[in-house]
Amino acid sequence: AVAPRTDHPIAQAPTQATQIAANKQTAGKVQCGVGMVLKQTAGGLVVKKMVEGAPAVLSESIEVGDILLKVDGKKVATAEEAAAAILGDLGSAVHFQMSREWEGKTMKYPVKLQRNKPK
Repeated sequence: AVAPRTDHPIAQAPTQATQIAANKQTAGKVQCGVGMVLKQTAGGLVVKKMVEGAPAVLSESIEVGDILLKVDGKKVATAEEAAAAILGDLGSAVHFQMSREWEGKTMKYPVKLQRNKPK
């Protein structure tokens, strides 16, 4: 039997939450994310926590409880889709469309982050 991969953020994460801050080396380039931990729910991909010192926290634009709608203009429905879309070359830009409940209304808003390792 083939052992499951342990270097992928999805394999490391419990209950479909995905650790986007995971880093891996591919073809000489460092792949990284923005430090969001997402959980797939009936309401969408909810930010469950964020990695201290990671771009998502440092931006002060994303909060726990926000919902991830799109990555680089493409809808993401599962934690796996989100991880694949968010992981990219160190220092490269990634654009999100997020959603947040505020004063009884749903606000959609854009966030642009730079992929990086937590500081």
